[in-house]
Amino acid sequence: MSKSMDTMSALEGRVAKLEGSIGDKKESLKIERDELKGQVLDVLNANANMKEIRGALNSTKEKIEELKGEIIDCKVVVGKWVLVATPKHKMDVPKPKDEVGEGYGQFSLEHGIVIPCYRYRR
Repeated sequence: MSKSMDTMSALEGRVAKLEGSIGDKKESLKIERDELKGQVLDVLNANANMKEIRGALNSTKEKIEELKGEIIDCKVVVGKWVLVATPKHKMDVPKPKDEVGEGYGQFSLEHGIVIPCYRYRR
């Protein structure tokens, strides 16, 4: 019986060590689970923030497109205003008078260029 008592005592010691080891593993698993839970929550929050950012970005893109349309409208209005507001220049170009002129002549330049012109008396 003494041998079985020793074996029993040795087994109880091993069981106690295993229980302690299992308790340590349970504690480390709880810590890892809590860390993982925090990381998952961080990812979910980041995903929610991304959705908010994407919504704001889409809203901003729509506003930009709207403003581009308004700029085009303004350019058209300003262009029409400039055309209306710009005075049309009238030039007073003297016309040759038949009684003043001495007739029609030609004026020769270099390289064989000939320019027709009127000659006037002053």
